[in-house]
Amino acid sequence: MLGLINKSIPNTVLSAYYYYVDQEDDVTDTADNWKQANDSRWYYFEAKTKLAALGLATQYLYIDPSTHNTDETNAFGFKIFSGFGMVDLSAAFCSVDASDINATKISDHQIKTPLYTATITGDGDIAGAVDTDSYKLSVGVKPIDSLKLIASYGYYDHGRDAPGTLADEVSRSAEFVAKYTGIENVTIFAAYFHTDHNGQGAYKGYRVHEGLDTVRLWASMPFR
Repeated sequence: MLGLINKSIPNTVLSAYYYYVDQEDDVTDTADNWKQANDSRWYYFEAKTKLAALGLATQYLYIDPSTHNTDETNAFGFKIFSGFGMVDLSAAFCSVDASDINATKISDHQIKTPLYTATITGDGDIAGAVDTDSYKLSVGVKPIDSLKLIASYGYYDHGRDAPGTLADEVSRSAEFVAKYTGIENVTIFAAYFHTDHNGQGAYKGYRVHEGLDTVRLWASMPFR
């Protein structure tokens, strides 16, 4: 991996990353044994700038696999965000073309995606799914320094080339999250998720067209 970050322009960050992945698969043929080497190249570009109280960001991800009959992946996104007082607002749009590889990170078995429209429940296999246009709205409120409340909604419009039961369907993720750090060395997290992912992904719902409601609670305390 090679990454370049430039901050020479005031209030602006320009980033560029290049990943080279070399993978060798064992393939058994009926005649003899042979090995097929697959490599891929991943490119990620991002620009963020802030003008007074308004922020703008754009991103582009390109995945170039060498595997035979595997198409390249192109994904891009735009985000606008702002903050005033205790309130933060953001809106984002992302698009992944009809290819073969989801627009995800190469780590975590491609579960995560860098796309701006990702949510906790709508990540690499939903927001990053191929042939998908997606939108995300988010509102954050910080009534006190140690408490952050976030409400977000993700809308994912999948085309006919999307994987599995996502094809020609729409996925939705509604999330409400609270994070409290007012107790020394303790973090408390509480969240409610409502997801309708058409039978795809970790938060897929019990049936293809049935939503799933999830409550998540945890607390952490590091020991030194």
